[in-house]
Amino acid sequence: MSDDRTSHVDRVRFTGMNGPASSLRPFVVCPLEFERQLLKRAGIGAHCELHCCGPGSARIEDWARKRGPTNRPVVLAGLAGGLSARALSGHAGVIREVIDSRTKQRWQPSLAPDSSATAIAWSITSSDHSIDSADGKAEFALRTTADLVDLESVGFAKAASALGWNWAIVRGVSDDFKSALPPSIDQWVDQSGHPRLGVVLRALVSQPGLIPVVWNLRRRSSAAMQGVATLLKNLLRDWEQSPKYKQAIS
Repeated sequence: MSDDRTSHVDRVRFTGMNGPASSLRPFVVCPLEFERQLLKRAGIGAHCELHCCGPGSARIEDWARKRGPTNRPVVLAGLAGGLSARALSGHAGVIREVIDSRTKQRWQPSLAPDSSATAIAWSITSSDHSIDSADGKAEFALRTTADLVDLESVGFAKAASALGWNWAIVRGVSDDFKSALPPSIDQWVDQSGHPRLGVVLRALVSQPGLIPVVWNLRRRSSAAMQGVATLLKNLLRDWEQSPKYKQAIS
């Protein structure tokens, strides 16, 4: 995970998409270390602070509490499951709306990327656990009308709104509405978002049929995260050119 040293770096100079700029350096937070590493390799870390918070609502809410109120943009980025036919595996999109499956409360991200306006824009909801079957996804889609489901977006939206953040969510689709996941997949990462390799290996040894499933899931996830990286670059560039950014550094 990234060092938690934000108090003295709230205002820093960094090289933006169009050259050096005095900026409020954005936060980009991923639930999984796998996601953070892929974004780092794509060069996103040169334009923001990359963090890994760990999976689930409790982890993202805890991360948000540690940040507290900030003028710096905060973006949740990573993978999600598809609930509708619009959300295809391997694709990525900017979230336009977050829906609480229990209360039906809705949030719209405050950081709207101008140059991504024509990109895929999905709605998203959250579950307490990964939905590992097509039937489970169909039921959740009917109940929420959302395009995507993850473990963190609702908790993130609640915290971001309460703290007054300028925020956004970018998600890639690792598994679409027809795809099943290994039933034990939530146990494959620890609370910090790092893989539990021993647990994964035992699952694959005891169920060899999972090997091609996991291989295809990783391939789709990598493709989706490449799309997430591209959208993040656009979003961060748009932030540097936005009136909100210019007002924040004035």
